[in-house]
Amino acid sequence: MTKIDDFIGRTFNNKKGQTFTIIDKIMTKPGKSNRYLLEFKATGYRSTAEKVHILRGTIKDRFEKSVFNVGYLGNTKMVSNKAAYTVWNGMLERCYDTKCERYPDYGAAGVRVCERWHCFEYFLEDIELIEGYEKDAFEQRKIFLDKDIKQKGVPKNQKVYSLSTCCFVSREVNNRNRDLTNAKLHFIAIPPKGDSFYVAGLRPFAEKYKLHRKAIKNCLMGHRSDYDGWKFELIRESNWRQKKS
Repeated sequence: MTKIDDFIGRTFNNKKGQTFTIIDKIMTKPGKSNRYLLEFKATGYRSTAEKVHILRGTIKDRFEKSVFNVGYLGNTKMVSNKAAYTVWNGMLERCYDTKCERYPDYGAAGVRVCERWHCFEYFLEDIELIEGYEKDAFEQRKIFLDKDIKQKGVPKNQKVYSLSTCCFVSREVNNRNRDLTNAKLHFIAIPPKGDSFYVAGLRPFAEKYKLHRKAIKNCLMGHRSDYDGWKFELIRESNWRQKKS
C-alpha cells in the first residue's frame, strides 16, 4: 500500500504573509532531500522547495508586484543583471513612484510602461532586441533607453515604454530628443553678461527674464545654440541628484 504524503494539500504562509499550497511531491536522487511543488494563491506562481524552507517561510513569490507596486522579477535574478535592472527599475520608478522627483514629468504626465515590461524577466528577454542595443556600450553606460524618438508627435499622456516604442541612443541624442512638455526642468542658464547659475523650473525663470519658454526648450534640446545671447545646459539626472545632496 502506497503511503500518502500528508504534506501535499497543506497551506502555508511565508514570512511576508503570502499564502501558498503544496501541490505535489517531487522525488529526487537517493541521498538528496525531496522537494515539493507549491503554488502561491495571489499570483499563481509555482516553484519547488525543500520541506525545511517551506516550514521556515523563506519561499519567495517572484511574481509579487514588489517594485513600486507594479513590477516583479519573474524567474530571474537581479544580481547577475545589475545594469539591466538599473534601467528597468529607473523606468518603473519614473512612471509609478509618486515620491520620485521625476514622476511629475513621467507618471503624472501619463507616461506608462507596457504590461510585458512590468516583469523584469521579460524585459531581459527583450533588451537585446531593442533598436540600438550594443552589449559593451550598454554595460559601459554609453547608451540610454529613449522613448521619445520613435513616438514623436504622440501626446505625452499616450507615450509608453515598450519594445516597439523604445531605442538605445547616446546621452547627447537622448537629451536632444526629450519630450519637455510640462516638465519641471533643471538646467544651467548662461546670460549674455555675468555668471552662469542654476535654475529649477522653466516657467518662473522665463517669466522673470521675459523669455519665451519654447525658445529655451529648443536650446535645451540642442535645436539651437543660443537665444538672445542666453545659453542653456540641461542638467543630467545624476548631476541633479548630487546637487540636492
